[in-house]
Amino acid sequence: MLKKSAHHLVAHPWQRHAFFLSVALLSVAFNGYHFGTFDQVFHITFLKKFLDPALYSNDPFLDLRWSHFSFFWFPFIPLLKADLLEVSMFLLHVLTVYGTVWMFWALAEILFHEPVTNLLVCLALIFPHIGFPGFQIIEFSLLNRTFVLPFLLGSLWLYLNDRKYAAYLVGGMMLNFHAIYAAFVLAMFLVNEFLTLKKRTWWQPFLFLLLFLTAGSPVLVWRLRTGAGVDFSLRPEMLDLASRALLFTVYYPISTAPYVIGNLLAGLGAVLGFVLGYRKSPKNANHTTMRNFAFAIGVITGVGLICSYLLPITLLLQFQLLRVGVFMLYFGMLYLGHFLVQECQTKNLPVGAFVVLAVSYILLITPLIAVLLYPVCKALASSRFKPAWLLSIVGPRRGGAGGGAHVGEKHAGADLVGEAPEVGVVPGRQHFPVKTRLRAVAVPADAEAVAVGRALGL
Repeated sequence: MLKKSAHHLVAHPWQRHAFFLSVALLSVAFNGYHFGTFDQVFHITFLKKFLDPALYSNDPFLDLRWSHFSFFWFPFIPLLKADLLEVSMFLLHVLTVYGTVWMFWALAEILFHEPVTNLLVCLALIFPHIGFPGFQIIEFSLLNRTFVLPFLLGSLWLYLNDRKYAAYLVGGMMLNFHAIYAAFVLAMFLVNEFLTLKKRTWWQPFLFLLLFLTAGSPVLVWRLRTGAGVDFSLRPEMLDLASRALLFTVYYPISTAPYVIGNLLAGLGAVLGFVLGYRKSPKNANHTTMRNFAFAIGVITGVGLICSYLLPITLLLQFQLLRVGVFMLYFGMLYLGHFLVQECQTKNLPVGAFVVLAVSYILLITPLIAVLLYPVCKALASSRFKPAWLLSIVGPRRGGAGGGAHVGEKHAGADLVGEAPEVGVVPGRQHFPVKTRLRAVAVPADAEAVAVGRALGL
């Protein structure tokens, strides 16, 4: 059923987009939805201040609204005035999740060309998944970072389609809404450009960078006009303040706090998922590009660690460099889904084991669990303890592999509970009868696995 459904969605665009919307609605239901909490506490307050400048005139905190460099919230001012803020933000949140699901399908398609992988990846988006430093793929409220996600994933898709001018243009436009995520995508693009640089096109990366900065110039001009500029000063006190409480993992990956350890392990699972899937992928230009993107994520992470532990440079602290780990989560989920499907389709993984791993991949909060379960499932599948082996003995067979031992029933309808049938054992070409008594053995687990596998179309 899984394979049939995946190919059906590939062949029917309208039904495919209805599926994306269904996944988006289910994702919102399972991940939850919040209005006016977490980051929105500040943004909605700022909106009210924009709408009524006289509000809390002596509160210096509200003056910080001019230092939040994003144009994302301004269109909501008239909606707030019309008392439509809450409903409009919810609808935009659903559309944003829909776009994210769409882009995950598109990236899986261009990378793997395997409909089952596309479907498996999208089904995983229904449930919460986290990596390092602890951000979900689908978040529970509308923010500027959630809004830009489908567009930035789309820019990655454009880049893999060799439509680089469009990719840089879209990425630069998103700089006006969320500078941090857009800068991460720019860094991945530029690292790949320089790792694949050719002498005759040495000038292209500079042209691409100019295009990106031009598209993002409105927010850059805004920042320069505020006098903030580019600050390379060392400010350890700013790091100390910013890293307290929930933002700790944005700056530090290691701590004795359970949630920090959990985030680190989740990030490790994303990396391992990417590595497993990459090793199963064909060595073509797109996968080389994705490898270079992963390398860029590693470089950015390394720079972030140096900044946090040695050189707290203000500009780099503001970019919260360890947040680039969310892109490794995206890549890890894509490649781990591909890995599981390939292992099943190449018969390296029994159907029952695939079902267990696919369910853990879809339902559980971190890909690390599926990664750890994989060798366990492989070991159990390759062990001698296989209750289902009796099915190959008592089932009627014809023919046999040369030199192998073929077992065939002379009485296909014999009852195992009573006297066992006479069987013929054929080593090579010789034949001699063997009479034995077979004991009935219940094999519900294997039978269920086979049944589930048939239902999934595997």
